[in-house]
Amino acid sequence: MSEAQVKEQPDTGDDSEAEIRHLTQTIRAMREQLEEQRLDSDAESQRAIAQANNEISQLKSTAAALRDELENTKLETNDEIHKATASAQAEITQLKETIHSLRDEMDRLTVDYETKIQDIERGHRDEVVQLQDAVSALRDQLQS
Repeated sequence: MSEAQVKEQPDTGDDSEAEIRHLTQTIRAMREQLEEQRLDSDAESQRAIAQANNEISQLKSTAAALRDELENTKLETNDEIHKATASAQAEITQLKETIHSLRDEMDRLTVDYETKIQDIERGHRDEVVQLQDAVSALRDQLQS
């Protein structure tokens, strides 16, 4: 009822007081219900905020763990690459040294064989000269 309607009706005393009490109780009940709904809404909001904060915290932890794992993987990969590169470089150096050593040995053997061949050829020439001298001496003996 509006205020105008209340003023227009004659005051019956008990009815008005009963209606006022009833309206007061209704208002009080509605206020309590409204306060209860507000408290429920606040509690639900707090639960939702807490849940969201918890999820955010978990996601941050997961992101940090993944970031750390990625960094560790990068470091391990770089370490493996470095080790493989160092190992390959060591093998290359060793192979180069082996090649150099084998070339030196081959050059030494080539010089030794060339010297032996020259000695053999010189020996053959000397023998041919001796044989030619012997043949010439024998001819001279036969002709004399």
